[in-house]
Amino acid sequence: DFRILAMGGSDEYRDYYLECHKAEIARFFPKFDPSDRGERLTYYLLKNSIPIGLLIGRRRERDLVIELDYVGAQYRDFKMGTFVYGSAEFFRAQGFDRLVCPAGGGAHDQYLKRMGFSRQGDDFVKPF
Repeated sequence: DFRILAMGGSDEYRDYYLECHKAEIARFFPKFDPSDRGERLTYYLLKNSIPIGLLIGRRRERDLVIELDYVGAQYRDFKMGTFVYGSAEFFRAQGFDRLVCPAGGGAHDQYLKRMGFSRQGDDFVKPF
């Protein structure tokens, strides 16, 4: 039972989750700055009502530009990613037409391709 839960404003649990997983997040997403609050949107990724990951990004017109797509190691079986990136209706309801993720090289780029993103310049893009 998977779910995406949109969160807004300041969130102590988000900060705690990022702190608990900071070493691994830094390894997979070296450009992600957890202290940058800016205009970020945070989505909790839940399995059986348990938070197992975070999706964090920014709105750029009708795009969600993803800065962090992180799921804890014990849940990395592609099921959550398949659910999230197959949730077009959820993202459309949030006002997005497509997801954009900057190319970073390596395994994450391969993951994005597996999730249905296509390379467009310096980004991977998934339209709905």
